[in-house]
Amino acid sequence: NDIYVAGYEYDGTKYVAKYWKNGVATILPVTVVGDSYANDIVVVGNDVYVTAIGTNASGILVAKYWKNGVVVNLTDGSNFAGASAIVVKGSDVYVGGRESNGSNYIAKYWKNGTAVSVSDGSKNTYVTSIAVVGSDVYLSGIETDATAISISKFWKNGVLTNLTNNTTSQVYSIFVTSN
Repeated sequence: NDIYVAGYEYDGTKYVAKYWKNGVATILPVTVVGDSYANDIVVVGNDVYVTAIGTNASGILVAKYWKNGVVVNLTDGSNFAGASAIVVKGSDVYVGGRESNGSNYIAKYWKNGTAVSVSDGSKNTYVTSIAVVGSDVYLSGIETDATAISISKFWKNGVLTNLTNNTTSQVYSIFVTSN
């Protein structure tokens, strides 16, 4: 069995995205000026996919993922964004995350690089995990409001279900079983 772990490490000057296979580190190719953070990893066959956030030359966080060390930018760097979760089904790559609208983060996922927003941007909302069963896309996430209350949520195909109300909570993972 091989064990893969995604994360980042401080190199003395900045944070560097990397993953470890059986305890051996692989630094993800630098495609950013500043810090980079790996958040999730999935291995399909011989392909290694890692989600990440990286800082561009303007100091803006960009959502991205690497496939076998080759970067795929999900956002153009004009708004702060991040990628937090990844699932691969057949030839489709789904990445969950968030992107700023200038005042709040919008929860979204990208399917093969095409963004799908699941929140309206009126509050800070972001995706923490993603699962795909058949053609259904499930997302777990968190929404915070001006009072700093965090509401745990999940979406199925964009339809929202609140897990908590008016109490601070956070969810980080979703798993779906089928008959």
